[in-house]
Amino acid sequence: MSKAVPVGPTVYLKGDSGELPVNPISSLMYFVQLISPEPVKMSESLGNTQQSRILSVKQVEESGKFKATCQFEIIGKGTQNNIFDQTVAIRANEELLTKGGTLKRRLSFINIHGSGQGDILVEGVMSGDLAIADKITMRFNVRGHSTPVTIGINGIRMIKGKPHAINDTVIQVNSLVFRRQEGRPKMNVSVDSIKSGDAGSGLLSNLVGKVKGSVANMFIPPVPIRAKGNNAMLDFAQAIVDGKKQFTFPAAK
Repeated sequence: MSKAVPVGPTVYLKGDSGELPVNPISSLMYFVQLISPEPVKMSESLGNTQQSRILSVKQVEESGKFKATCQFEIIGKGTQNNIFDQTVAIRANEELLTKGGTLKRRLSFINIHGSGQGDILVEGVMSGDLAIADKITMRFNVRGHSTPVTIGINGIRMIKGKPHAINDTVIQVNSLVFRRQEGRPKMNVSVDSIKSGDAGSGLLSNLVGKVKGSVANMFIPPVPIRAKGNNAMLDFAQAIVDGKKQFTFPAAK
C-alpha cells in the first residue's frame, strides 16, 4: 500500500451552489511557508476571525495572450502572523558574524492585520484553446483600500558575543509577483510605505513612510525564494485560469 503524500491546505475558488467560497486566512497565505528559504511559524492573534472570500473570476483574451482577475477580500478582525526563524541563517554565517560582519535585509515576519480588498492577477499565453499561466500578481490594496500586509526586515550582528537584530524596518506591501523564470526564482515586491521598527503611526510618520516607499519601488531588488513555492504559486494561478473549484497547496517542510 503506497504511503499518502502530505499536502497543505485547500483554497476553495468556487461554491457548489453559487455562494461565495470562504477560506481561512491561513489557507490563502500558506504560500509564505512554501516560498521561504527559512522555517516559518504561522500563528493568529487571540480571538482571530480573519477569513478570505473569493468574489469573482474574470478572464480576457487578446492577441494570443490572456489576463484573468480573481477578486478577493479579507474579512474579520485580528492579525495573522508568519514569523521567520533566523537561527538557520545565523548558524550558516556564524564565522562572518563572529568576525564582526553583518547579515543584511533578513525577512523577520509577514503579517496580515485586519481586513482588506485584493485581487489575484494571472497573465500568460494562449496555446490553441489552452491558457498557460506564466505570472501571478497578488495585490492587497485595490478598490480604494489600503493594504493590510506588512513585512519586517532586519539586519543581524553580534553584540557582546550574541546575535542581535538591528535596523528593524516595517514595510507595507501592495503586491507580490511570481513568474515563470530560469535559474533560482525571485519574488518582486511593490511597497506602499517603509518605516523603522520604532516609528510611530502619526500623520507625519506615515507621510515620510509613503515617500520612502515610492522611492524604494524604484530600487527594491527581487527577493530570492524557493523553487517549490514559486511552482506552487504558478500551479495556483493555473487552477484559477482552468476554472477549478479548489486548489490544494503542497505541504511545506
